[in-house]
Amino acid sequence: MDLELKGLKALVVGGTRGIGRASVRLFAAEGATVAFCGRGQEAVDALASEIPGSVGFAGDAGGDGDAFRKAMAGAIARLGGLDILVTCQTASGMKFDEAGFRENFEVDVIGTYRAIEVALPHLKDSKHGNVINIASIAALEEFGGPQSFNSMKTATIVYLHQLAHAHAPVRFNSVSPGPIYEKEGPWGWVEANMPEVFEGTKRSIPAGRYGLPEEVAASVAFLASPRAAFISGTNLVIDGAAKKAVQF
Repeated sequence: MDLELKGLKALVVGGTRGIGRASVRLFAAEGATVAFCGRGQEAVDALASEIPGSVGFAGDAGGDGDAFRKAMAGAIARLGGLDILVTCQTASGMKFDEAGFRENFEVDVIGTYRAIEVALPHLKDSKHGNVINIASIAALEEFGGPQSFNSMKTATIVYLHQLAHAHAPVRFNSVSPGPIYEKEGPWGWVEANMPEVFEGTKRSIPAGRYGLPEEVAASVAFLASPRAAFISGTNLVIDGAAKKAVQF
C-alpha cells in the first residue's frame, strides 16, 4: 500500500536510536523529507550521512528550553514547513527516586510539550498535520515497580488525547510499544547483564519474542500518513500481546 508520504515533511525528536531512528529511516524510504534530533552530535552526524537531504541537529528536549525551541524552529525552517512530528525522546526507565521523577518529567513530559508547542503552528498550516507520541505499555499497567517512566508516559498519552480534541483537524495519536529489542538499547543491556530476566520476559510475551524497532516504526508511519486521516486521539499498543490488562 502506498502510504502517500512522498513529499511530506517529518521531524522526529529522539531520532538517533531505537524506534526513533527506525522511524526516520522509514519516513525517508517512503519519500518524506526528514529532520531529526538527538542529544549527541556524533549520532546525529552518523544518521544524517545515511540519508541525503535530511536535517539533523543536536538537541535536548528536556534541557535548555530556549535552545531546544530555537534548534527545532531552525530545522522546520530548513524543511520548509512540517506535516508530521514524532516525539520519541525519553529519559528511559528504572528510576525510583525524586531525581528520576524529575528527569522523566523534564524529558518525557516537558520535552513533548516543547516539541508540540514549536510544531503546532506549522502543523495547522498542513493538510496532513499530525503528531505521534511514543509512549509505552508501562503506562497502562504495573511494570517494573513504582518508577517514574511509567507515570510520565501515562501523562503524555492523556495530553495527546486532549490535544486531539483541542486542535483538530491536526491529529494526535500515541503508540505504546511493549518490550522492543535492540542490542544497544535497554533490553540489549538486560540481555548482557541480566540474562535470566531477559529470557523470562521473552517467555512471558505470547508472541514468543521481543519486538523490533522497525515493527513499531511501520505503525508510526501508517498513523502519520494520509491513509490514517480519520484516526486521532487513540493509543495504539504494539506488544505481541505482552500487556496483561485488557484495553477497551
